[in-house]
Amino acid sequence: WEPPDITWQRDGHSLEDSDTDQLLVTESDDSWVAISELRIEEVQLSDMGSYRCVVRTGGQESVSQEGYIELEGLPHFSQEPADLSVVANRSFTLSCHAHGPPEPVHVIWLQDGAPLNTLTQPVALSPSTLNITGLNKTSSFSCEAHNRKGVATSASGTVTVIPAPPQRVRQDSSSNSSVGVSWDTSF
Repeated sequence: WEPPDITWQRDGHSLEDSDTDQLLVTESDDSWVAISELRIEEVQLSDMGSYRCVVRTGGQESVSQEGYIELEGLPHFSQEPADLSVVANRSFTLSCHAHGPPEPVHVIWLQDGAPLNTLTQPVALSPSTLNITGLNKTSSFSCEAHNRKGVATSASGTVTVIPAPPQRVRQDSSSNSSVGVSWDTSF
């Protein structure tokens, strides 16, 4: 009689360094019961997946039914509004990407703390890109990510408005020691 080889798999891959307790109980000369327990301390998002136990003995393999670990919590961000310098009154975009589980995650954009959209608008579905047609003052942008577990708030990105380059530069006068110049601003 040879004891069985018992392993655990997550998403079809062996968990070589898993924390397991195994107990073999002999019922008779040709029959036994194997009990294997997989222990996961402080479950994390990376532990999510399908789990099963594989028993190999006497050249045969038996596979248990799958069990699943799914975690749910507040949304977390993989992309938040970034600091940016833009020319006054020029278009730019900002991105916010938040994840569950649970999904879906919807985003409310905030400019200087004031909401720019509602949860029902298309821009709210994460990943979200906010298109701004132009600013004339420096502003702070952030996003709130909503799922059925609650709300998380991103870091803020500051969009600094810089003056546009001078337009229609003209030489008004000149002499041996000076040049008079004028231009139009668009700021």
